[in-house]
Amino acid sequence: MAKIGILTFHWANHFGAILQAWALNRLLGDMGCDAEIINFLPMLRLVNSRVIKPCELTRKCLIMNTPLIKGIFSVAGEAVNYVLNFKDEMLKNGSFKNFRKNFMKVHEKAINNIEELKQKCMEYDICLVGSDQVWNPKFLRYSHFAYLLPFKLDGTKKIAFSASIGVDAHSISPAMIKLYKTALSDFSFISLRERTHLSVLSSIIGRKIYHTLDPTLLVDRGSLEAIIDQDVSLPHDKYVLIYNIDFSMLPLAKKIVETLELPAIIYDKPPFLPITRKLTFSKNFKNALYFSSAGPREFLTLLRNAEFIITNSFHGTALSIVLKKQFIVIISGSIIEVKSRILDLLDLFKLRNRVFSQEKNLQEIIHEPINYNYVSELMNHARRNSLELLRIALKG
Repeated sequence: MAKIGILTFHWANHFGAILQAWALNRLLGDMGCDAEIINFLPMLRLVNSRVIKPCELTRKCLIMNTPLIKGIFSVAGEAVNYVLNFKDEMLKNGSFKNFRKNFMKVHEKAINNIEELKQKCMEYDICLVGSDQVWNPKFLRYSHFAYLLPFKLDGTKKIAFSASIGVDAHSISPAMIKLYKTALSDFSFISLRERTHLSVLSSIIGRKIYHTLDPTLLVDRGSLEAIIDQDVSLPHDKYVLIYNIDFSMLPLAKKIVETLELPAIIYDKPPFLPITRKLTFSKNFKNALYFSSAGPREFLTLLRNAEFIITNSFHGTALSIVLKKQFIVIISGSIIEVKSRILDLLDLFKLRNRVFSQEKNLQEIIHEPINYNYVSELMNHARRNSLELLRIALKG
């Protein structure tokens, strides 16, 4: 039985990140592997915690070429939100912590630097990187490029499964391309989540790269429903779930909700100041309910029971497909710069028509249900290919 260490974003209090980590952990276990998640906690985790030491703030600004004054205002806004929403934050943190404890196999000892990570990786037969945006240039900078495994491992095989670069190819810098070429040369197997980047990365490292599905697409609906929190009390029998919204989505989301004539439940990203949320949302959604303290199990409950889903998220889209929900994707604002990851997913299952814009006939999109019989055929074929490639990669 192969002993496998998984390096991924298991620490993030983000629904997509933790569910893909859970799914990959589960898949490897079902395949008879002794798999655990390496408890690597990079600097990025500190950034996401909102409360950052002055030295870390300075480092963040330098890494991202962000003016220091702008960085101070940004973090100050996040800190204000953290304080004003402290109770919700604590509930959310507790829910994610319990999910990791009860549903994921995570190594107990935390690792915080590259040297410790190298030593830990050498304890496994295979070190598997993926999935999610583990090779996103921005995230790699925050983690000292750890997710590229930039060190030699004697006796331990390096594998990347359904890794994602995240950003569109044209925005990858020459320096980052050089680093990919050097660091990925000794991986025995590499597969990517987005087809868009296959030819790009293949040409960089001079070898074949494969396409495989995100782990959340490799578990079936029954597996997801098995971890849903059955005790969650829903405020409505029928509702529209709006997930991962940003302000640029509001006018279009409002049109959809009004057309469906259903109440809305919203998960939004915290704005710079709470007053911004109140003024902006009250203008578009007067009676909507918001969930900001939910954990992964509660989120899946809201997703499964929604009559309709509006999202701009990759995993919001992927999980909607697995749960066979009717949905619409809105690509606007900052999502435009990274739209390839969502469009690749929709194209794979012939669902590009679920992208909504001002020019499209809203009634036609809403009232033409997705043919999940056809989608399931495509899904089953893609799953078989992805799982077979994973087996081949593990066996070498």
